Amino acid sequence: YEIYQCDWSSDVCSSDLEDAIAAYPDYFDALTAAGKEYVDRGDYAKGAAYLVRAVTVNSRSYSAYGSLAYAAYKLNKLPEALEAAKLAVSLESKAINARLLLARLLRLTGSLKAAEITLVETKKLAPGAPQVYYEMALVLNRQNRNAEAAAELEQYLKLIPNDPERKSVEELIAKLKAPPSPASKFAN
Repeated sequence: YEIYQCDWSSDVCSSDLEDAIAAYPDYFDALTAAGKEYVDRGDYAKGAAYLVRAVTVNSRSYSAYGSLAYAAYKLNKLPEALEAAKLAVSLESKAINARLLLARLLRLTGSLKAAEITLVETKKLAPGAPQVYYEMALVLNRQNRNAEAAAELEQYLKLIPNDPERKSVEELIAKLKAPPSPASKFAN
């Protein structure tokens, strides 16, 4: 219990967790806590190492798989990230952040239809989550469905009217709505 009472801004807690893990190498809670903390700090490689051990001990933790997926994504290990994200969503199908990460990874690995299906399902679970609309716009744009992508971005802005990036999003919407120039058909 004391593990969770740590001041994470110091290295004392990390040391305590590492001591606990050294004494009890299969201590799932300590492995998960250490992994998530290192991921939160931006030390994705160290966090991923602990989280791999955690999911080896307990393969039923969607939270550990979700954090592992994010760490692998940040390390640009997309196949590993995709596998972990799929497992996280399979264990907790209503976890919006895990679903968003899964959709992003599907998009980045070229599985656009699967990403779109994941986002359609996610919208049903969280219709007020702006990031779902933004991610959907990216998926639709990759499929050259620009009018639909623009509509998704418009919905995104409705949900976040004071977005600090509003002007650039509005400019992107205008570009998506503009008819393609004749020269652009020959660009590729």
